[in-house]
Amino acid sequence: MRKKAKHFLFMLIMYILPVLSIELLARILFAQPVMPSILPLGITGYIPSNSFKLIYELNPLYPGINSLGMRDDEIDPSTLHENFVIAVIGDSHTYSVQSAKREDSFPARLEYHLKALTGKKIKVLNFGVPGYDMHQELEVLQAKALKLKPNLLILQYCINDEHISNLIQPKYKWLNYAISQSVALSRVWERVLYSEFGERHLLSYVERYFPDLLLYSPGLVGAPWSQDEKDPAHAPHPSRSKDLVPVRYHDFIGRENLERDVKSFGELSKNAGIPTLATGFIEDEDRKLYEVSGFKVHSFFQIFRGRDMRNYGYDPSNTASHFAESGYDFIGKALADFINANFSLSQRYELSTAK
Repeated sequence: MRKKAKHFLFMLIMYILPVLSIELLARILFAQPVMPSILPLGITGYIPSNSFKLIYELNPLYPGINSLGMRDDEIDPSTLHENFVIAVIGDSHTYSVQSAKREDSFPARLEYHLKALTGKKIKVLNFGVPGYDMHQELEVLQAKALKLKPNLLILQYCINDEHISNLIQPKYKWLNYAISQSVALSRVWERVLYSEFGERHLLSYVERYFPDLLLYSPGLVGAPWSQDEKDPAHAPHPSRSKDLVPVRYHDFIGRENLERDVKSFGELSKNAGIPTLATGFIEDEDRKLYEVSGFKVHSFFQIFRGRDMRNYGYDPSNTASHFAESGYDFIGKALADFINANFSLSQRYELSTAK
């Protein structure tokens, strides 16, 4: 019996020690985190959300993100009533990914220009989260924006608002955490999956059948990407094909769901007594959807009419591109002019608090 115990212990050591040694060596060699957007302290820009409809949120521990999970300075909600409050809800264009500083984002430039134009106390709240789609933006309205009692709501649209978001939560969270916590496993898998061989022979198979292995960070995985877009300009986005998106996220994707959510956004805003403005890449044929849902519309196409967007950083031939800081400032100025001409900036708290 003692011999068997010794043999078992010997075999255990023989198998475990090499594994631990490999993991230790990997942690030494790959001291920098292996997943995208991770800081040296291991803090990611996104964290899994407790809300199924949000999927993920901005990490309050990440530089430039406040304790409310917004790209903004710290906000004291109890003092917001001193200002005319505008909440901007959208994706990476609202977040303004090409601006290194928060004050260069388009919501911040809107605030700057509107203050200069009117002389009023204005606060513009940036609820933009890169990769969010319309379903998530509707949830931002309900779960976050309305609680801060804004006087005006701005919804920013992009072509991928009817696609699945950039990140989803894994079905098998234990497996995701197990692999993510191992530097050796995650590093090797990342190297294999995104190698020339992996992208050619493995990636599409993993996206379709094992999306939990599209590692991003603990609790989050990448979403499958479009394979059926006929327009090359629209191709570089996550998928909206139901056969590629996990069934639990089917309510997030597709034109029908987008139209439902836009109408719900308008209805919720109307019931709260808050006027709404839609902006972003709204084509002329889509204006009616927003207008019948109660929005005024001032799209990026109207803002840049007669101008080449490429001079402002955005390339229309690739709808995943983004404006440079000059573009964000131009958008902020144009929206400030439009808002001043089309909305009353009196502090309408009796309407926005009448719930």
